Order: sequence, then structure tokens, then C-alpha cells
Amino acid sequence: MGRVFSLSILMLTMAFVCRADTPEVRVLDLRVSLGFIVTTVLMSALFFVFAVTKAVKAQRRRPISGREGLIGETGWADSDLAPEGKIFVRGEYWEAWCDERIAKGEKVMVAEVEGMRLKVRKAETVND
Repeated sequence: MGRVFSLSILMLTMAFVCRADTPEVRVLDLRVSLGFIVTTVLMSALFFVFAVTKAVKAQRRRPISGREGLIGETGWADSDLAPEGKIFVRGEYWEAWCDERIAKGEKVMVAEVEGMRLKVRKAETVND
């Protein structure tokens, strides 16, 4: 974000330099008001701060799709898993396997993704 502010200050400085009443700058005798320059620079800086902030937040978020998005998700055993069966996770039925016996209806958590099959384990339940 420091670069954005540095760039905006550089742009503002260049705008002031270009406003000078020198023959080289006064081509066609056009002028831009100081208010317009300041407003444009500030709005540009605000936009870039907003865009960079949103981009950084998006990069830090946990993936919600693909194999990385499935790991850690919880669902329900749709059949007995001994050691293989079906589970229901995020609105979809999946083939799954596990290292322990899991009864139909128990809550499960996805531990691994291998192709179109999920390795699961019993999910810890929190008692209120």
C-alpha cells in the first residue's frame, strides 16, 4: 500500500510541475484546475487502496472449491462405512473410506481427497 501512496504523491507532484507557466508546458494554452487534479489523484488513490485491500483479503481466504476446499469439510455418513461407503458433504454424495467403523448418520470430516473418493474420520462433536 505504501507504493500506492508513493505513486499518488508522485502523480500530484507531476501535476503541479505540469501546471507551471513555462513555454514548454503551455502547449495549446490548456490548463487543468488544481481542484480537478487533487480530486482525481485522491479518487485514484482511494480506488487502488480499495482494490489492493480486497485482493489481499481474497488471497488469504481458505479455498472453497477443488480438493483443497473439501479437506476439513463435515458431512454425514449416508451408509455404514466399514471401511467403505457413501457420505453426504456440501450437498453431494461421495464414495468414502475410513480407518474406523462409522455408522450411518454419524457426522464425518474429510481428511483426504483421492480422485473421486474421500478419506474421512469421525467428526468431533461439541456438547453445549
